[in-house]
Amino acid sequence: MILPVALRGQVLDHVLREAPREAVGLLGGRGGTASVALPLRNRAPGLHDFFADPYEQFQAERRLAGEGLEVVAIYHSHPDGGPRPSQADLAFAQVWPCFQLIVVPPLSRGDSVQWGVWRWAEGRLVECALHEA
Repeated sequence: MILPVALRGQVLDHVLREAPREAVGLLGGRGGTASVALPLRNRAPGLHDFFADPYEQFQAERRLAGEGLEVVAIYHSHPDGGPRPSQADLAFAQVWPCFQLIVVPPLSRGDSVQWGVWRWAEGRLVECALHEA
């Protein structure tokens, strides 16, 4: 998956604004290259789950279709730990034929952002590479 530096910044800004809750959004583009980030409101009641606002998700998907783009990835954050998918993430990934991007913001001063990219393939979730444009 290719995520340009500017979009990485937009996604990270969204993740940091939502912390300590999980952030969720869509990345639109073509052929595995993201060209637009669309943050969505997280309607999940807890801190460690995400459920995108259905109307915002509908509007985002409609916008992408209108621009001739596809959902390249769904992103969400794990504000308190690792870029590996949870059991809920595994189940969710089976429904969406796109990349799953998990963003872990810095947990303390001096830490770096962690980016995990996954995709459901051949009956299992496969780790993928994240490239800059």
